[in-house]
Amino acid sequence: MYSSTYSKGDYYWPPADLLIISGILDKDFSVNILDANVLKKEANDTYNEIIQKKYDCIIFTIGVSSLNEDLYFMERLKHFNSRQMVLGTGGIFINDSINQMKSNPFIDGIILDFTSLELIRFLKGDRSDIKDIVYKNNGDIIQSPRSLSKVFNLPSVPRHDLLPIRHYNLLHARRYPVTSVLSSYGCPYSCDFCVSSTVPHKIRDIDNILEELKFISQLKIKEVIFRDNTFGANREHALNLCNEMISQGINISWVCDSRIDCLDEELIQLMKQAGCHMIHFGIESSNDKILKKYHKGINRDKVIETISYCKKYKISTMGYFIIGLPGETESDILNTINFAKDLNLDLASFNVAIPIHGTKLRDTAINNNWVKSENNYDGSYFPSISNNLLTPQRIWELRNYAFRSFYFRPLFLLKKIISIKTFYEFKNFIKYGISFLLKINPDLA
Repeated sequence: MYSSTYSKGDYYWPPADLLIISGILDKDFSVNILDANVLKKEANDTYNEIIQKKYDCIIFTIGVSSLNEDLYFMERLKHFNSRQMVLGTGGIFINDSINQMKSNPFIDGIILDFTSLELIRFLKGDRSDIKDIVYKNNGDIIQSPRSLSKVFNLPSVPRHDLLPIRHYNLLHARRYPVTSVLSSYGCPYSCDFCVSSTVPHKIRDIDNILEELKFISQLKIKEVIFRDNTFGANREHALNLCNEMISQGINISWVCDSRIDCLDEELIQLMKQAGCHMIHFGIESSNDKILKKYHKGINRDKVIETISYCKKYKISTMGYFIIGLPGETESDILNTINFAKDLNLDLASFNVAIPIHGTKLRDTAINNNWVKSENNYDGSYFPSISNNLLTPQRIWELRNYAFRSFYFRPLFLLKKIISIKTFYEFKNFIKYGISFLLKINPDLA
């Protein structure tokens, strides 16, 4: 299995999808995981390493930012050994599977749900009533249905030990080393700009999660990022997981992504007791009309309430914001930037609006001729949407202004310094501070 997505700047966590797949296959197959990015391997070196192993099957995960390079790489591998099965997964494959299979005939299949145990049957050659995989049969592309299970379990513990675990880093981790864990998959909400809403939500059996957390502890891994799209979307599941982590004495500090309207005071307090020290929230905008237009399902008052509970129980907060959603004025964006500062968040991420494959925002952008349907976009690129209110250039300027305005406040910097509790946090503060200064556009908005 090969992870070819680009590193997220200077921080990079273990690929949750490949870890989950390793937990599915390890009992029945000999498994290896190669994360070439975090090891900073050149493409040719990676290619030579893979062909020497003579794998029967290669499963790779792909991202839009490196799509063409990754596809070329995998085509080379398939050309070297045509009998070797090549299976892909990743957002663009999942949401555009038939076209991707037609455009890339070297791909033997696409995994639509990397938590599905159907992969075991597929690799053993059983195609009867197969689900969750798009594959070829005598030259025809077969689109299998999605399974309807609301729960998933892994036959084996994900193979964290196969990864170069000490190469991974997380900006706001308190301890080291760090790894990824999945306690649920998909999202039950329907935000227009988010591809997670296209993935049916399912929870993982709690005993199955605890077994993995204990294995992680045995590996001396001290920090976890729960890679759930929405931790706490199933409130009862989150409560039970936290209670079990506490009662079984699992000493791991952790971070998660969640929603403003998923977490109440009781759950936030319990998460703190279970080791949570930071929560990432998609806040997106301070404008209730914009939030309603894009079916976010929250409002300003709820944001203020939930963030206040986090502060009460000393859980740090990070807010995600979108700059340049169609319909936003410059005044709306400036109000959102000020709102982020008024919330007194510990971190903020300001991202340009991107019409990602599988989202309603992409459909709207194509229908209004804001983008071309054949183009792929992700959050790494210059803004791609212009709707006569703001040009892409101005959106980018406002995005850069948002970062400078939020992070270059003297009181904010003082607060960050005072909040540092470990030497690992101190090293990250220095490292990412320098990186941030080098990367942010210095031109004033």
